[in-house]
Amino acid sequence: MHPLTQSQLLLWMGQQLNPKAPLYNMAFLFELKGSLDVAAFQQAFAQLLRECTPLRTAFRIQDGEPRQEFCQDFDYELVLEDWSATSPSYAAVESWAQQRSQHNFDLEQRAFESILIRAHADRYYWYLNQHHLITDAWAVTVMYDFVMATYTQLRTHGQLAVAGLPPYTDYLAFEQEARLRAQRTNPWAQKLADLPLARPRLYGFKGLQTGTRAGRYRLPLSAEHHAALQALGQEPAIRSWTPHATNFNIFLTTLFAYLYRVSGQSHLAVGAPAHNRVKPAFKRTPGVFIELFPLSVQLEPTDTFLTLYRKVRDEVNGSFLLHAQPGASTADLSRSFAAVLNYIHADFTETQDLAVRSQWIHPGHCDPHHHLRVQVYDFDRTGALELYFDLNEDVFAGDLPARALEHFRRLLEAFLDDRQQLIAAVPLATTEEKTQVNTALLRPPVPAAFADHIVSAFERQVQASPTALALRMAHRQLSYDSLNAQANQLAHSLLAQGLGKGDRVGIHLGRSPELLLAIWAVLKTGAAYVPLPTDLPQERLRELVEQAQTKVLLSTQSWRDYHQGLSPFYLDQEDWQQAPTHNPAKRIAAEDLAYLMFTSGSTGTPKGVMITHGALAHYLNYAVCTYTDGQPRAFALFTRIGFDLTVTSLFTPLLSGGHIVIYPEPAQGPDLAVFAVMEDNQVDVIKLTPAHLELLRGRSWQHSQLKCMIVGGEAFKTDLARAVQQAFPTGLRIFNEYGPTEATVGCIVYELGQQTDAAATVPIGLPIPGTEAYLLDPYGNQVPVGLVGEIYLGGPNLAVGYWQAEAQTQAHFVPHPWREGAALYRTGDLAIYEADRGLSFLERRDQQLKIGGIRVEAAEIERAIVAHTDIQAVGVVLRERANEVAAEDITYCVRCGLPSTYPGVKQDSQGVCDHCRTYERYAAKVKAYFKTLDDLREIFRQAQARKQGEFDALVLLSGGKDSTYALAQLVEMGYRVLAFTLDNGYISQQALDNVERVAKELGVPCVVGSTSAMNEIFVDSLQRYHNVCNGCFKTIYTLATQVAYERGIPLIVTGLSRGQFFETRLTEELFLSEHFSVDDIDRIILEARKEYHRVDDAPQRLLDTSVFQDEQIFEQIHYVDFYRYTDVSLAD
Repeated sequence: MHPLTQSQLLLWMGQQLNPKAPLYNMAFLFELKGSLDVAAFQQAFAQLLRECTPLRTAFRIQDGEPRQEFCQDFDYELVLEDWSATSPSYAAVESWAQQRSQHNFDLEQRAFESILIRAHADRYYWYLNQHHLITDAWAVTVMYDFVMATYTQLRTHGQLAVAGLPPYTDYLAFEQEARLRAQRTNPWAQKLADLPLARPRLYGFKGLQTGTRAGRYRLPLSAEHHAALQALGQEPAIRSWTPHATNFNIFLTTLFAYLYRVSGQSHLAVGAPAHNRVKPAFKRTPGVFIELFPLSVQLEPTDTFLTLYRKVRDEVNGSFLLHAQPGASTADLSRSFAAVLNYIHADFTETQDLAVRSQWIHPGHCDPHHHLRVQVYDFDRTGALELYFDLNEDVFAGDLPARALEHFRRLLEAFLDDRQQLIAAVPLATTEEKTQVNTALLRPPVPAAFADHIVSAFERQVQASPTALALRMAHRQLSYDSLNAQANQLAHSLLAQGLGKGDRVGIHLGRSPELLLAIWAVLKTGAAYVPLPTDLPQERLRELVEQAQTKVLLSTQSWRDYHQGLSPFYLDQEDWQQAPTHNPAKRIAAEDLAYLMFTSGSTGTPKGVMITHGALAHYLNYAVCTYTDGQPRAFALFTRIGFDLTVTSLFTPLLSGGHIVIYPEPAQGPDLAVFAVMEDNQVDVIKLTPAHLELLRGRSWQHSQLKCMIVGGEAFKTDLARAVQQAFPTGLRIFNEYGPTEATVGCIVYELGQQTDAAATVPIGLPIPGTEAYLLDPYGNQVPVGLVGEIYLGGPNLAVGYWQAEAQTQAHFVPHPWREGAALYRTGDLAIYEADRGLSFLERRDQQLKIGGIRVEAAEIERAIVAHTDIQAVGVVLRERANEVAAEDITYCVRCGLPSTYPGVKQDSQGVCDHCRTYERYAAKVKAYFKTLDDLREIFRQAQARKQGEFDALVLLSGGKDSTYALAQLVEMGYRVLAFTLDNGYISQQALDNVERVAKELGVPCVVGSTSAMNEIFVDSLQRYHNVCNGCFKTIYTLATQVAYERGIPLIVTGLSRGQFFETRLTEELFLSEHFSVDDIDRIILEARKEYHRVDDAPQRLLDTSVFQDEQIFEQIHYVDFYRYTDVSLAD
């Protein structure tokens, strides 16, 4: 019995993990044309069996370890099967061979199968299938050559005169010595640390695991391709030491370029085999020699094919050739890549009297770690290389294999055509893909009830139902006729003051009937309204009024204090109600402005988005048809008027015979009107944000009369969508509406079905009729299906630009590349298109501010702020800090010690800060948040049903008093725990020794995590947060979660103190809500944790974060703060 080589051991382990899959079967089918002497061929094969040690190998377990036995007496005969009666075609025999190759071997008996088939008098097929444990591609050619040489000798001389084959045991001894050297020197240690931990997500694939099912696909190369390949290989900048080495580098460069383009990842690794036949005798020895080793490169957006080729060549000539030695491969190295390039320069020798054609048969399975394998060979010496792709069916589903091969071909042709071409600029989308996507995303217009503007449509509705209810707020009601009459009076009054087309009117009103009549009045004059929410700070209000150059500011006296220096028109003071009530004469065209809405600007200056009457009418035509089902529906008006999401509720009901139920802003505190809407249960349609839905989560709304729910404003998470579908009646229609302000409210919509998919977010769907959407790369090319592109929008829904900001308008509203005179709006939003889901929003392009040279991501701040239930729109603006306060003028809160210079803090006459005063209001709720040890025991009891290993929990152990006490208490409570500590490279040996001592005394095993990327994480954390702690904490959570996932541990326990709770996650807003719920807080914190692990920072890029790609991980593993369940003194 002999030990396995390192290569065999890895193959053995892979087979044991997938015992029913023939993922390592290597089958070849040889078509033999000519007069075959069957007896001589059978005798030649019998001689091969005697000479070839690996064919006589059986694998057995000895003392718990796999061993191989080379059997001397091996009873096997090459059987002849006569199919000549049916004279099967080549395709039929190939199909049979493919099916046959899927049979599993009993490795304790035999690891090969060989059959000879007579298909016709002068056509035979030799089928040879071997398990990879005993062969590789080179070995197959050795065995083939031996059989054919022996056969020729028998036919020619009638006797054996072929040299024997060297025994595989010679290589075994050599490999064992080489493996011991590799274990001592560990040549791949540094390389392994430098490899990318994140596997490339090809075409957006986000599954945590894949099966073994795979398909093999051929990419034909033409004569022109081969001529270009040969010419390229002769160029001095490309040529390597042999033609094969040159071709290997060219195909490896193309593969790296392909992975870069279809994954979006820049740090990539590819596996390639080292053939290990380092001695002349080994080249004639059958058996498995090859081992797979990683090559890695870091691509840049500026890389050309030539610059990438140089990186690849340096990588091949460097660590790969230096360290790719027999016995040096490891399981960690094998798991470090998802793509393999197998360039095979072995071939089958020609045989006299027989014309031979070979075919490598794929068994339909492959190593599940390898999502993609590219096989390059010319076994039959045709002079033309064959390219085959082995593609994992979970990753490459549907029609993706054909498209993937075309994408690879385009990159290869681009390389052959122009070495200096930017890799990122090569167009990949096929004509078929463009047609498919354009058919879905370029929606033709449909007949519209009102094309140019909505004023006449509203007035027609007034005529149709004058006495019908139009508005209701508490006990106040207005009919269509009354609303129209009052709007007409205000419009006539404004016209009399000289207001007209092209003017802007600021509306500084809360949600009220006055708001609606003011908006309709302004529209009737031909002017544009500018919504100015009542929660705007006075300075901000003044800035917007001045920036918009409003001719009139409509408001009421209740807001008089905000209007110092302005000249408002107060609706509750002026005598406008004496004006005529008839409709003013129409002076409105589709290109006239309807409203000017300000959004946050990247420069800190608000951007005024100019929406025309035509654009507004285009959206509302769709909204009326889609959200009302042709029925008069009641809509809730409860969202901020400066948020264009609210436009839907302002106009849609009044254009379709419905009515608006108005919920005013609160006098103070957070705006939680969504609860009033739901509890009143008086509306049919509601438009709201996912943040609103999070507030409603956890309660049953089965009694709701809602018929339609429109969700917009931010990404709609799938788990939230599921919760909403379960909480509301089955008949509720739910729409996810996407649209930047510049494209008028909503332009891409997805209606949820009863079965939501497993993706993290709900798709945004398809454009509404008349709207165009394109997904383009940074070079203006349409991206293939499933790849990331930026959303560009076109059509009548577009704004005309930004108010008095020509440079910004030109930057974002770019010339339409396919329609002269038209424009496209660059959204800055990244998305993918999939045939079954339409568009799916992914994220915003990078936005950053610089504060003292420190990079701050505006998008991250925005996401954090918008999670607050009182905020629908966020603008992050960089402002210079005011002059510093002299030290002697600073006072400190007598309770908490907070300085008076702390942002936003005020102190009362007793020296108590407003934070402490506010805390008095919710102290009882804080107490309710903290629980008991009995609650903790119940958590552990429930978690034990989920655990898949020996441990009940993983405890984050820093060695400090808090985490040490928590660990000790859990051990005392009888739980089986695993400790986890991070060695960040700067922790002292004394601290590590203390951790080891604590764990040893408590009888707890301890895992010490580390990463070579720690310095980069620290630098990134300093740049982002001005500290290293944030990066360190995220590294701890990431590595610990990976350990818990791999070991089936259901809980991760932290030793954070209660003070740290309030520093890191608990804010007073969580407790100030009138609808306070501990479950709500837990849910909000969980959502924040999910978002925390999505942030594109150094830990996300440099660590293995694949476990977080599926949100199921947060159901498998729960995070528990020990000190939430016990309050101990320092003495304890």
